[in-house]
Amino acid sequence: MFFRDIKSQNIFLTSGQRVVKLGDFGIARILAGTHDYARTCVGTPYYLSPEVWENRPYDSKSDLWALGCVLYEMATLKHAFEAGCMRSLVLKIIRGSYPPISPSYSYDLRHLVAALLRKRPSERPTPAAILRKGFVRKAMTKRLNGGGGGSKVRISGVKEAKRKIKSAINQDSNRDPAIVDM
Repeated sequence: MFFRDIKSQNIFLTSGQRVVKLGDFGIARILAGTHDYARTCVGTPYYLSPEVWENRPYDSKSDLWALGCVLYEMATLKHAFEAGCMRSLVLKIIRGSYPPISPSYSYDLRHLVAALLRKRPSERPTPAAILRKGFVRKAMTKRLNGGGGGSKVRISGVKEAKRKIKSAINQDSNRDPAIVDM
């Protein structure tokens, strides 16, 4: 399954901010196999991948591009790709031309965004590869344990969530978990 419209407006935090949910499931698509591709053009222009703009088949790697756009936007408070007209926007996306993220952000974050915004889908990391990154695991563990600080908050289901994360990380490299339900 892939979402096809990942953008900052479609990402929701629960009141405890421990669960992230995607909304606007009207255009989500379930494909028969992991190597199937969709061919329809849907989504928000700023977050659409080069393969969508070039009218090529696309898959869940297009969602990873959109995730890169969202992370970029969170760091800079701007869209990764901005232009005065649609034609210029499309050209910037197809070329992969965006301003760098400030070096005040960690190398790990800047490198992850750059990897997610690679023009070739096959060069973008898989969700499992992202979850294996040390800084991602550290942040997830911190959130699952109550946000760090001095006192740990007990959350029902923390062990189950950690098990799911480990399971997703250890999955066969040929199988790409598009979503880890936490």
